[in-house]
Amino acid sequence: VKPCLGAKEYEDATVAEDEFAAYEKFGETYPGSPLAIDAYMRMLQSETGRGLEEAQIRDIAQRLIEVSKKWGEPRRRQSVVDASIAISEMRTKPKLAQEFLTESESFVEENSPKSWQTMVPFHMALTMWDMENIEEATKRMEAFHLDHPLEPRSAYYLAHLYEEQDRTEEAMRIYAALGALPKMPEFLEREMAADVDFVPAEEKPP
Repeated sequence: VKPCLGAKEYEDATVAEDEFAAYEKFGETYPGSPLAIDAYMRMLQSETGRGLEEAQIRDIAQRLIEVSKKWGEPRRRQSVVDASIAISEMRTKPKLAQEFLTESESFVEENSPKSWQTMVPFHMALTMWDMENIEEATKRMEAFHLDHPLEPRSAYYLAHLYEEQDRTEEAMRIYAALGALPKMPEFLEREMAADVDFVPAEEKPP
């Protein structure tokens, strides 16, 4: 079996002391390798990537999309979606996230991958919230929750949006139902772990 172009160099990048710089060098050296797609995605998702300026993040996303073109339009579109979600999840560059999510929305259709149909509208709602467009965020999160009533993350965020608007009864109805949703305990555990001030009950001092 013929090895993938740059396979050894990519493997070396995954264990490099400065992985971000190693992935960047790999992408520049082997733009024709399918592994370049993964390298640029890892850059976007890394702690270093999350701390970059907006122009630098846009540049990485555009390089990701550019190297994907070699593998056809479906692969290019997948990279647009992946970049838009990665940027949205940073929660610090909402205008940039909206830019890539808007392009993603333009080609999401009924026959698109289910992950696109789920992740793109959810992250657009989240991005509207980060842009402090509460009305639009609520409208989009409500629509998403209606289509995906068992998805805990959207329910949790929708309840928070209701709270911000003093729609307490609506928020409480969602909170009351959250415990019965699949995967809710796991979601809350991850959400609380991301809060540096949160102390799990079993870890509180006596």
